[in-house]
Formats: sequence, C-alpha cells, structure tokens
Amino acid sequence: MRDTISEEIALKSGLLLTTSESHTILKRRGFSDVSVFEGSADDGMRVRPEDIEELIRHLRYFIGDLPDPRHPIATRIELWKDMEREGVDPDPLLNALKHVSGQGRQFVTSKELADNIAASCTIPRPYVDRFAAAISQTMDRSVQWFQVEEINTSWAIPLGDLFQTENIPADPEAYLDQRYLDFLAKNSEDLQRIHWRNFERLTAEFFSRKGFVVELGPGGDDGGIDVRVWNGGADLTGPPLLLIQCKRYKATNDVEIETVKAFWTDVHYEGAHRGLIATTSRIAPGGIAVSVGRRWPLGFAQHEQVSHWVKQMWRHSILSNRQ
Repeated sequence: MRDTISEEIALKSGLLLTTSESHTILKRRGFSDVSVFEGSADDGMRVRPEDIEELIRHLRYFIGDLPDPRHPIATRIELWKDMEREGVDPDPLLNALKHVSGQGRQFVTSKELADNIAASCTIPRPYVDRFAAAISQTMDRSVQWFQVEEINTSWAIPLGDLFQTENIPADPEAYLDQRYLDFLAKNSEDLQRIHWRNFERLTAEFFSRKGFVVELGPGGDDGGIDVRVWNGGADLTGPPLLLIQCKRYKATNDVEIETVKAFWTDVHYEGAHRGLIATTSRIAPGGIAVSVGRRWPLGFAQHEQVSHWVKQMWRHSILSNRQ
C-alpha cells in the first residue's frame, strides 16, 4: 500500500516521496489518518480504497501538485447545480460523452475532449468546457488500482534532492525545477532547509520570470555576489541593475550587520544601481538601520518576502493569472 501511494504520487506529480516524507507532510498539515504510514512493513490493516484516494489527493495538494484536495465529483456537482439554476438540461452532455468515448479515441487535453463534445451537442460552450475539465480532473484524481502495465516513474525527481544537492533542471531556460517550486509554495517553512545553491537558483528563477536578464554566479567562492540582474535588452557589459547576495539560514540565524556592510562595498565597487540581500531568515535590525542611516541603495528580502516569491511561481497561481 505504501508503494502504491508513492508510485501514484510520483506518476501524477513527478515528485518521489519516501514513506517518512509522506508521513511528515501529512502530519504537519493535520491530516486526520496517517496510520497507513505507521507500524512495521509486516503489520496488516484494513483500509478502504476511497480513504487511500483521499490521502493521495491531500498529499498531492500539500506538495503543491493540486490546487485543492477535493473529490473530483465535487466539480461536476457544482456544474450540475449551475446548469439547473440556468435551466439547462445536462443530459445532452452525458450523451455526447458516451458518443465520443464510444469512438475509442484517447483525448490528451480537456480542450480536445471539449471540442469533440461540442461537435456532438448544442449545450453552450462554457458548460462544455467545464464538463470536459471535470472529466479530466476525475481521471487525474482517481487511482488506477488494477494497473496491469508497469508504471514508469523515471521522470520523477526525489524530493530529498531539494535539500541535499544542487538541482540543475533539464530545461536550459530554467534555474529551478517547477516541481520543487510547487512544493515550496505550499511548504515555505522548508525554505530554511533547502540546499544553499538551490536557494540561489530560486532567486535567479524569480527575477528571470519577472522579465530581467539574470546571471547566476558560479557558487562557492563567488566573492559574495550570487546573482546579477539587468533590465531586458540592456548591455550586459555595463554595470548590473541589481546585485543579489543569497543567505540560506535557519530561522534562528540573522544576517548580521557585518554582512550588510561587506555587501555594500561589492555593490559600490561594481557600480550597480542597487543591491539586495535575500534570506530565508531575517536581517539583524542593526543591518537595516545602518543601511537606512547611510542611505545605501540596498534592499532586503526576508523570509516572508521570499515565501511570497515562491507563491507567485506556484504552477496553479500562474495558471490562475493566465486565465
């Protein structure tokens, strides 16, 4: 059962979770029943399939893969109620679905399914789109209990790598894999645990998505400059618009005033317009005070602000903004 849960999560979300990670995430979010992850592997227990499906939906939601953990039937119920209020009979939708399904075609996207349903009935297109989306959601949120073929999860990435090693995405245009960004959007408390290099990559990813030209430093002994930022179309041989120093610290560690002073000298030396210290913890009050008092062009992104960055990059937040 634990293997089934892990495989299903990997298949749907692209993240590989260990039993311990799944258990921790569910307990942290107050999920009602995590008994399937407790006890030894030799223990037996009786479970209902619908309870395991609910667990998987919530786990996918808690790692940022789903926008909500609802049962897929809830979306269809909402649609039926809306159609009833508008005096629209839903039967033609169901009949059209039977018709296109009977043709044996495989529909990759909900839009493709909606196009075929719309060609088989006269229901207004907004209802058809919502119905097709609900069908796709049902397929996505349901567990294939009797999977005959071996499930290929080779494309999934281990969640643990986010905390243990640098992540270099397959996409050369990306700085950090979207699956890790989705996880952090729902688990901002784990920002303080991620690998230091991944925090630099996260920062570079955020400014890249804002339309800036970004140069990620080599890491390690980089002289205190982790990310350089220019306006799009700017001459990259000139001074950067922004220099960024990233500090992945635990909540109990402040970025001290000495760090702020040293960083200011780097900003001044390179002739950058501004400097930014981004941290997963906070800036010591003295560091902010000396910067303000001496009118240094420095900004500070502390844990709350960095958490906001990640939420903006959450896949479902991006999709909502596009709609």
